[in-house]
Amino acid sequence: MEEIIGKLTAEHVKLTQLAGEILAINGEALAKSATAAHKTLIAFSATLQNHIALEDKSLYPACVGHKDPAVREAAQRFLASRKDLESNYLRFRDEWSTASKIQADPRRFRQEVKLQFMSLAQRMFEEDEQFHPLIVKAFQR
Repeated sequence: MEEIIGKLTAEHVKLTQLAGEILAINGEALAKSATAAHKTLIAFSATLQNHIALEDKSLYPACVGHKDPAVREAAQRFLASRKDLESNYLRFRDEWSTASKIQADPRRFRQEVKLQFMSLAQRMFEEDEQFHPLIVKAFQR
């Protein structure tokens, strides 16, 4: 399980780096060309999809069925809350699916991307600080 947590944590770092790249592009630059931001958003989305797939394949099934009720409850809580985050992100991703859409309204894109990244950053923090340590400890027993 530690290997899986290590991969998930590494993906958190990559997601944070990609988010930083997008946020570093100011509105004026986006109004001129949003190609770089769009490509980075595609990479972010792909990384996030891989992350969710790893959680669904390896993390949540093991945790939801774990003998420790604290692990089971935490897994169920994190999984349930992830569904809202995931649907919100998918809506966001679909709305900003082309560079031309981003370029057409860079101000709104920046507002929405900040909200998405803040929500995801909070989630990653909670996983890294609460959920993952609980899992590692429970699977070492």
